[in-house]
Amino acid sequence: MILSRSLGAVYWLNLVLVGIVAFIAKFASHLIWVDLLGSPYSIGDLYPYLFFGLFSLPVWWGLVRPLRVRLYLSPTDSLPRYWMATAVVLTIIYALLRFRPLLTVADIYPPLLILLLAVSGSIAIWRVKVGNQHVYSAGVRVGVAVVATAVAILMIAILTIQTTSYHYLVKGNTYRDQVISAETTEEALVLYEQAITAYDQAIAISERPILGIDTRRGAFIRFGIPTPSNFIWQSAMNSQAALRANLGSHRQAYASYSILLNEPYKPYANRPDQLYIWRAITLQGWGTASADQNITETNEDFYAMSQQDFEDGIKLNPHQMTYYLWQAVTYHTLNKLDLAYDTYEIALNPQDRKDIPLTNSDRERALTGQGWVRYAQGQYAESDQLFRQAIAANPKSSEAWVGLGYANYSQGNYAAAGLSWEKGQSLAPDDPIIAISLGTLSWKLAGQADGLAVQCELYAKSVSHFQDSTGMTGQTAQSLGFTYRTMAQVASLLIKCYDDQAQKQAQYETVIDLYTQAIAQDSRDIRYFANRGRWRYAYWTILPDEPQYDYLLDQALADLTVYYNQDLNDDTVNRFRTAVLNNMAKRGRLSLDMLDEDEVTTAVTNFGLGLSSIMEEDWELALTFYEKGMQLAAEEDNKSAVVDAANALSAYLLENRDVDETAVYPILLPGGDATAVGDLPNPRLYWHFRADFAFQLLNDLF
Repeated sequence: MILSRSLGAVYWLNLVLVGIVAFIAKFASHLIWVDLLGSPYSIGDLYPYLFFGLFSLPVWWGLVRPLRVRLYLSPTDSLPRYWMATAVVLTIIYALLRFRPLLTVADIYPPLLILLLAVSGSIAIWRVKVGNQHVYSAGVRVGVAVVATAVAILMIAILTIQTTSYHYLVKGNTYRDQVISAETTEEALVLYEQAITAYDQAIAISERPILGIDTRRGAFIRFGIPTPSNFIWQSAMNSQAALRANLGSHRQAYASYSILLNEPYKPYANRPDQLYIWRAITLQGWGTASADQNITETNEDFYAMSQQDFEDGIKLNPHQMTYYLWQAVTYHTLNKLDLAYDTYEIALNPQDRKDIPLTNSDRERALTGQGWVRYAQGQYAESDQLFRQAIAANPKSSEAWVGLGYANYSQGNYAAAGLSWEKGQSLAPDDPIIAISLGTLSWKLAGQADGLAVQCELYAKSVSHFQDSTGMTGQTAQSLGFTYRTMAQVASLLIKCYDDQAQKQAQYETVIDLYTQAIAQDSRDIRYFANRGRWRYAYWTILPDEPQYDYLLDQALADLTVYYNQDLNDDTVNRFRTAVLNNMAKRGRLSLDMLDEDEVTTAVTNFGLGLSSIMEEDWELALTFYEKGMQLAAEEDNKSAVVDAANALSAYLLENRDVDETAVYPILLPGGDATAVGDLPNPRLYWHFRADFAFQLLNDLF
């Protein structure tokens, strides 16, 4: 009879709707989570509201309708008082339960029921009459109205908190799920940020105290259908922490997990072991990012901190083999290789029937980890076998193929290594490690190849692979700098492949540019400056002896000086710097601020400083430097320095005819301290060199 009326039709329709949803969930579950009409809600998200029709009919026929009938038949019936008392009692019980969700999330039906009981009961008490006389006194009616209003306001507040916080939770989930279909990284980042903002709003709303009660502590109370891990606050905190970790905001993610794991919220989780593991993984990510950013705390510090979380998680759930896998990764990163290998072994070989074994994908990760352990220990044949087992578990693992390539490479099986890396690249075309590995292999093969043509082809192929890797994401600035440096090394070997001078020059410029890019990525590595300086000087040596190219000497000196100022004991760099200084001296391009104090003690540098002084028309200073240079040349028995100095001076005078040649004459005459000359190991050599200098200079001029 009841179900045949209009409300009955609503009830039947609701039953049909619930049945359809259950059918879709069983046979086409992917449709449950498809957003409806461009809204953030899917059918699955609407599940708290799907039972509204099933709720409304019993409420109408069980509460509202009987009240009307009973009061019509007997205005003094006690049912309104029962309803009102029930509303108050349920409100007290609800408060004692800390307003924790009892039926659904969002939990709308208990507050709706209490609201209807309070409102219907109070209205009945306020309005019921016998004749024209109110059944209840004015004081009772006012008191009931006040209580009912307070209960109604409280329930409406709870409904508002539940529905609005749930709305933001759904929005956050929708943005998070849309990241998968994002076409660009920028679009994905925007969606991540929108999701985090929505989760933050859900957290802020759901954690508001109600009547001074911290509703989050309702997780202590094991009563009600929803598990605490599905509460809005906890779900939003979990999801927000996971997204922040994915975005690299590890500090904030760690803080969120720590809140969930600290009293008074820790008991919320049905699976606190998961929280420990997630926080441990977040610590690892934080440690990796910190090492990349070169902050005070090191990678190892964070990984060591994560060990305790892994141990706590495993203690709570020792049957989850993936936990051992992640713990093994921690040991591996900390270079505890034997411990890492043994822990991988535990993950791979469950012993208890309660143990949850690894998936094929995770088995591959564990076997690949063992392969890398054995590779690091120099056991290449065993690592080869482990990588093959990993590939058997998951043939689509690019890392396993990369590992197999390195195992083959280290055993001298270069062809097999190349095939493995090419297979890995087909699975992960944007992995820079694979491109770098292929570049390294081509470089190696070029060194073993017969014939210049084959070598040049392999060198070019190597550079191409390295170049490809620099356009791939997931690299630190330091690793990119190293790649550019390596590419420059290989590119320098291509110089010999060109006969045409213009092509050679272009290749020199390419090498220099690659070192420039290495410096742009990692300017802290002063070796890049030293190498660029050496190649700038080498480039200068193949160019015509013309002033227009002397800028390369200036640049080479600047680069080599960066290294020289940090490491004075590198003989190779010092030799190049000296060569640059000597050539700058011959061109009169030296100044005292370019030189270290010890470097002013050679004949070449003093002659160079003298020529520079002449160019600046400081003849008195020039005379001092030439005299000092002559004494040092005699002390060093360095006749070539004297001849070069005379040639450089005559070249300058011939090129600059406006210079008064008579001003040079004092330089030709002895002007130094006779005592200093007398103290030379061979004073006669000093006079011979003076004569040689004057003869060479005058001969060139006249």
